[in-house]
Amino acid sequence: SAVLDTSLWEFNTANGSASCAGEWAAEPWIGSGGGLAAIGAATSLDISDSSCVAGLADAYGGGVFVAHGTQVSLTRTNISASYAGLSGGALGVWHASPRIASSKLADCIAARDGGGLFVLGENAAPVFSSLLISACEAGLDGGGLAAVLSSLPRLDSDSVIDSCRAGRLGGGVCVRAAGSVVVRDTVITGCTAASDGGGLAVSGLASQLNLTAAVVSSCVSAGDGGGLASVDAGRFAAVDVVVRDSVAARDGGCAAVRDSGVLVASDYLFEKCEAVRSGGGLSGDRSAQLVLASGRLVANRAVAGNGGGLSVALGSVVKSDELVVFNCSAATASGGGASVVTGARLTAQDLRIEASDAAVDGGGLLAGSGAQGVLANVSAIANIAGRSGGGLASQSGAQMVVSVCVVEANTAGAGSGGGVFGQNAVFNASGLAVVRNVATTGSGGGIGLEAMVTFDVNQVVASSNEANSTGGGLSIAAADRVVLADVELGTNTAGYAGGGFYFADVAFSAITGFVVADNSAGSLGGGGYV
Repeated sequence: SAVLDTSLWEFNTANGSASCAGEWAAEPWIGSGGGLAAIGAATSLDISDSSCVAGLADAYGGGVFVAHGTQVSLTRTNISASYAGLSGGALGVWHASPRIASSKLADCIAARDGGGLFVLGENAAPVFSSLLISACEAGLDGGGLAAVLSSLPRLDSDSVIDSCRAGRLGGGVCVRAAGSVVVRDTVITGCTAASDGGGLAVSGLASQLNLTAAVVSSCVSAGDGGGLASVDAGRFAAVDVVVRDSVAARDGGCAAVRDSGVLVASDYLFEKCEAVRSGGGLSGDRSAQLVLASGRLVANRAVAGNGGGLSVALGSVVKSDELVVFNCSAATASGGGASVVTGARLTAQDLRIEASDAAVDGGGLLAGSGAQGVLANVSAIANIAGRSGGGLASQSGAQMVVSVCVVEANTAGAGSGGGVFGQNAVFNASGLAVVRNVATTGSGGGIGLEAMVTFDVNQVVASSNEANSTGGGLSIAAADRVVLADVELGTNTAGYAGGGFYFADVAFSAITGFVVADNSAGSLGGGGYV
């Protein structure tokens, strides 16, 4: 038992042996604790107002190493410029629950994991409060903090992880190999990862990272997830989290989930992030699972792929409630607000996509390549597509089911469907209002369809839409099955033919309650053209 106050440890070294060469050695204390090592349940150590500088450990804990139930308290203590040959550049924790408060870990390096802090142990529950981890670096995972085989170490109370780097996963924090960490009331900023998760990453089955009341900003990954990444069946839970100004060299500027990873998020804001490929705000890929509630994706950008705000692909599943996507962009591809492709599924309640744009199709939302979309109480407003589907686009074998939907003031550029576009797809809708949309060069100011498999709608109003070519309100150019019930087309305009509607090569199954009024065309069929 010891009490150390206003102490200084400087330029101390712990030399290891061959037994420490492997990861998680059986006797980790050999070569551990460059400045200080505390080992054993009967050991008690209380340190305050002290400094450890330039510690060197061949194994764990370049500055301090704590193991096997040691009772340690560090308060207002700084560990800096230290190095660990394995993990924990500043501090290594093995099967212990230290309490660290109002302290700083800075400019430390670990050859493997945890440039600042490394935690291992199924019975460990350390608490780190008001902790600053700055400019630390890990050769592999967790530039600031890494946790493996751990039971809920907690980082909270206005802690900060700043300018840390990882050679693989989690520039700020990495949880893997059945690790579990709680991060609360913490800022992670300016961190980078050479692979995934510029700010934080969780990887591996049974690994979990709980993030609450946190801000992640200005982080960068050379892989997926500029801010957050959940990969290889890792589980991420985020509540009241802001991710902003982060960049991914691949997918998911703010956050990425892939390879059966899971993200459960509520009350979140992902803004001003960029992905070089897809999912400027959020990406789900390769059987990812996303459960989202009360979220906002704002001013995010996908540079070379789909989904300026949200990208979902390759069998991934998203369930969303109360999501707003605003001012997002797919700069060179499709799905300005959101993209759902390649067998993925999006189930959304209370979805609003506004002021977003895509260079190709689906200024608001794209469903393609066998994807499924089930949308209820949806608004697509003031979105722009460079080609087709200013508001919504469903194509290439996609199936979309929409109920209570407003598509308003959207624009399609070089193609068709100012409000809604469909091609080789199934589109079923009930309670659909398509208003004041424009197809600037093509057909279907409100709704434009080409080679559709099924178009089955009821309780639809298409009004005040405008097409440069044909079908101001509704244009159908080839469809295998069309069912129209309680459809009203009014005050729509077409530059050439079919002010209200334009039908060509259409196999109608049923038409009931079809009202056409006050439409106009520049040449043929003010009300409609068949």
